[in-house]
This record gives sequence, structure tokens and C-alpha cells, in this order.
Amino acid sequence: MSIQTLAERYNSFQHSFGQDVAHDYDDLISTLFTADFTKIANGDELASERSQLLTQLRSTKEFAGTWSIQSVEIIPSADEAKCTIRYFLNSEKAGQFEVIAILSAKQNLIHRIDEIYYQKAE
Repeated sequence: MSIQTLAERYNSFQHSFGQDVAHDYDDLISTLFTADFTKIANGDELASERSQLLTQLRSTKEFAGTWSIQSVEIIPSADEAKCTIRYFLNSEKAGQFEVIAILSAKQNLIHRIDEIYYQKAE
């Protein structure tokens, strides 16, 4: 699977979760992320393994409410090992955020996400 496809699937996964679409998210996570997956946001580690991702997303949903993802740009690296994505997260309670994230792949799965986000001014 290409790194661009992984990035598209990641944005789709986030959008579905944010919209409360019924899925087997445990299964989806195991087919999208490595077991030793790491997620960093604004310099803070949010998840140090794949099994922590749902907890992290549920915590975000408590704070932000439902959300939608609007993909703006996906830029894969020439070696297909990394991909930069830019998207907007529009949340019910917390407003709109712009996110720039670098996804790293290992064994055709997402191994690491390092993102920077900020809240857009109204």
C-alpha cells in the first residue's frame, strides 16, 4: 500500500470516528497502524502504542465533540516512507483546527504520526 493511500485511509478513519460512524475500530486500527505506533501532537506524546489510540481519540471527542476532517493536501516522500498531510478538523465544541502531520510508514502500516495543530481564529 502506498504512503499516500495510508494517509487517505488515516483521514477517512479520523473522519468516521469523529462522525460516530459505526465501525469495528479495533480491527480498523490493527490494519492501519503498527503495534509500536507512536502519535505526537505539538511535541507531546499522545499514544506510545497502537492500543492507546482509541483512548486518545475518545478523550479528544469528550473535549471537542463530533468532528469532520477536510483533507487539503497530501504530499508523499519520494521514497514512500513518509507523507506530509494537511487538513482541517472542524469540531462541534472546540471550533476549527488546521493540522499538518508527518506520517511515517513501516511494513505498509502507519508507524508514527507527528503533527502540529493550531486553532483557527474565527
